[in-house]
Amino acid sequence: MAVDSPDTGKALPRSVCIQCGTCCTKGGPALHKQDMEIIRRGVIMPQHLFSLRKGEKVFENVKAAVVPLAEEMIKIKGKPGSWTCMFFDDKSKQCAIYENRPLECRALACWDTSAIEAIYTKDRMTRHDLIGPKDAVHKFMDAHEEKCSHSELARLTALLSTDDVDQSANRILDMILYENDMRAMLVEKAGLQNDYLDFLFGRPMGEALKGYRLEVRNIRGKLTLMPL
Repeated sequence: MAVDSPDTGKALPRSVCIQCGTCCTKGGPALHKQDMEIIRRGVIMPQHLFSLRKGEKVFENVKAAVVPLAEEMIKIKGKPGSWTCMFFDDKSKQCAIYENRPLECRALACWDTSAIEAIYTKDRMTRHDLIGPKDAVHKFMDAHEEKCSHSELARLTALLSTDDVDQSANRILDMILYENDMRAMLVEKAGLQNDYLDFLFGRPMGEALKGYRLEVRNIRGKLTLMPL
């Protein structure tokens, strides 16, 4: 980015942050293992996070393209209905956790992205870093991953243009129903909050379908897979 010279009006390169907040409005940072300490101190809690799972289609800011994730990552949530990081104050243009901001926030310089590019895909934190094998919810997370993987979703959506269209569509609907039931059970019987499920399971499979230009509609009481 650049600023205008007061003398010529021409854009000049700069090398300091002017706290415009633009980077904070493009989505919260992904967390890395180096951020574990701020998790341990409760600065950032699981309910502040959402998971993006392996194989999921996402927009990568550094690559400026929609790509399937090679590995899982977890990110700080945006504000409701917005990409803006939940810790960013729009009015003051300040970060509520600035002194404890994650690694990516400390590395990012919009005028020179070399530092964040160097660390962007390294040592990313995953759900398994925060959910131990003896944690009560671990088995649900693993069961969900086995039944509702994004690699399987990609495989099934590719089959919708073949003779296996009906079987594949039904399998996708089964995945969505399975996930919906698991989410409802954990809220109703285990007392988990919906905002924690964003971390535990990532975004609902029905939302992920939009990346394939598909959606699920309830037509006369029956779930149906439809093009967007």
